[in-house]
Amino acid sequence: MKTSILIATAIFYGLINTQSIQAQNGQELFQQALVMELSNGEVGDAIRLYQQIVMEFSSDRPLAAKSLIRLGLAQEALGRTEAKRAYQRIVSYYPDQREQLIVAQSRLDALNSETVGGGNGEVRRVLQPSALCSDQSDAAIATFEDANLELRVRSALLISAQEDLTCGLVSGLTRLTADARPYVDAA
Repeated sequence: MKTSILIATAIFYGLINTQSIQAQNGQELFQQALVMELSNGEVGDAIRLYQQIVMEFSSDRPLAAKSLIRLGLAQEALGRTEAKRAYQRIVSYYPDQREQLIVAQSRLDALNSETVGGGNGEVRRVLQPSALCSDQSDAAIATFEDANLELRVRSALLISAQEDLTCGLVSGLTRLTADARPYVDAA
């Protein structure tokens, strides 16, 4: 009887340790993918890791949603239309992940908008979150990795989530008050 209890206890603790190792590995894979994408320029390899994370760690909803955002941004950087699918998956399957949902909706809106200025045919460049507006035209569309920061900037500029946040608008912002509390849009 004691042997059975010891074996059951060992199996129980083994399962707990395996689950914590998997969660740790998911975070480690995400960090590896970020380094590949942002530091090493290995966007294709990063895309494969983001896809792996989404498949293997879908139960870790915050991690899966963050991975889908990065997957979409990486695909956009390569000019791939699959970026829309990554963002749409967040809207469909991860609406509880509010920050990622806001970013996904913003990216979908930007990708679905082909022209600017009343249909004059001008196509604007959508910037990666790490790109600086100072290096771009005023018509370039600014993006933010931090959804709260984007909401605060939009609020300060009095523009809605449906309007393009252009570098020209952002450069006109001279002051932004921020604190550690998450921003909740009153609209």
